[in-house]
Amino acid sequence: MKKTILIVILVLAVIGFTFSAYKLISSMKEYKEGEETYERISNDFVTLSADFTLPEIQNTAPEELEVNEPLSVDFESLSALNPDIIGWIYCPDTTINYPVLKASDNDYYLRRMADRKYNIAGSIFMDYRNKGDFSDINTLIYGHNMKNSTMFSDIVNYDSSDPEYYNSHPYIYYFTKEKNYILQVIGEKTAETSDRIFKDFENKEEMQEYLAGCTPKILFSTEYDISSIDNLVTLSTCSKNSSAKRQVLFCKPIIINK
Repeated sequence: MKKTILIVILVLAVIGFTFSAYKLISSMKEYKEGEETYERISNDFVTLSADFTLPEIQNTAPEELEVNEPLSVDFESLSALNPDIIGWIYCPDTTINYPVLKASDNDYYLRRMADRKYNIAGSIFMDYRNKGDFSDINTLIYGHNMKNSTMFSDIVNYDSSDPEYYNSHPYIYYFTKEKNYILQVIGEKTAETSDRIFKDFENKEEMQEYLAGCTPKILFSTEYDISSIDNLVTLSTCSKNSSAKRQVLFCKPIIINK
């Protein structure tokens, strides 16, 4: 009897180990496929600038800036790949270099890449409730915090209590077919999924009041004038400490080279 029980336990252990190994290998395969797919898309549709330099950090937020752009995007060809691609997001010296998609809900691209193939990496995607042109009071853009440091994993490196990372990554670039933007990083926060930031603001005053209620601990500069923010872009990913919480990055969109 004891021998039978031991055999059953051994068989169950082998089955459990085999299943775990299968899941691990499958995940590693998907991670690799995701990286290769996005690298191929970037190589095919994006051209990096050879003479790009970062602009100086500013505590004010002008409505427009004249800067040299880090890359150019072939949106016509990208639209042929997938018409849901509405933009391209890029942050120098990070892994953030991806197309941005928008569907009729916030579930479709959670586990689908830009070519619509299933993959755990999913896509960087905009909230379906947003217009897509940053005219909303708050535009939400989501991406996974992947274990292989891809997608939006670099967002968790921003820490308002330790501005070193911010000082070398103060701007994120966002490109569309019509206009290009600098997303001026102004602050960060670890938020509950029920946080007010994930709901619609009625007007800019309500959004500014929300930011004021979070300050000064969320801001990278105490000199920043919240009243200068008419529109907000919020980048969201899973917190590094809890998948039930979100690490959000608050940005001011500024049109470049109009």
